[in-house]
Amino acid sequence: MRATTLSLFIIFCSGGAVIQAQKPPPKCCLKPDMCSFFTASLIGYVQESDRAYGSYSQTVGIVADFPSSRFALNITTTVNGNTTNTIIIEKYIENIQWVIDPLAKTCHEMAIPEGTSKIERCIPDEAQFSGHVTFAGDKPCNVWAFPLKTTSLDGTFTSTVTADGCIPVGAGFTGTVTQGVSKTDLVESTGYYDFKALNDVSKYFVLPTYCQKSQDPLLTVKSKMSDEVKRIKQIRRFM
Repeated sequence: MRATTLSLFIIFCSGGAVIQAQKPPPKCCLKPDMCSFFTASLIGYVQESDRAYGSYSQTVGIVADFPSSRFALNITTTVNGNTTNTIIIEKYIENIQWVIDPLAKTCHEMAIPEGTSKIERCIPDEAQFSGHVTFAGDKPCNVWAFPLKTTSLDGTFTSTVTADGCIPVGAGFTGTVTQGVSKTDLVESTGYYDFKALNDVSKYFVLPTYCQKSQDPLLTVKSKMSDEVKRIKQIRRFM
């Protein structure tokens, strides 16, 4: 039942593209130093402990400043009709992040968790070419796949980018998420939209007036961030 559910989910999320087996192109990098874009994801899961399964949706607004290694993520997740919103501002050079709840007006500053991967602008060296894809009938794109293994994730990540600019248009993850002794089989399909190259992103990194340093220097991410936010931060290795 589990395999069938996940297989159907994969088939459902792979529509709209025609994959052609051709000569592999060179790996590419996104050209703009600064950009913004949105992602929309549908996530399906099966918990190994009790075989419970389901799905939920998520949108993420992302602003990337690659030269300064700083990123702003506005994450909205809807599960069973309940919607949550979290803003994360990351500065990797300073090794600082802020986790913000705009509704509750809370803000916590802390070190970026060890093992967290920042968003990358280039297809990784270990990626394998999976084929050419035509989106919307006339947009040539390339599909890359590579293993994604962290302290909590173990699976395969796919990234679909335009052939002429390495702009992401789609992504997917199939694998297992481990949280303590709990394991969950996961399938995620993501679409990208409203991509914009930017010249100045300063306004996206201005902190709300209610942001303050955490009183506890040993504050863990778990106490201030949901497991879902942690997973999203880990899975977005390339855009």
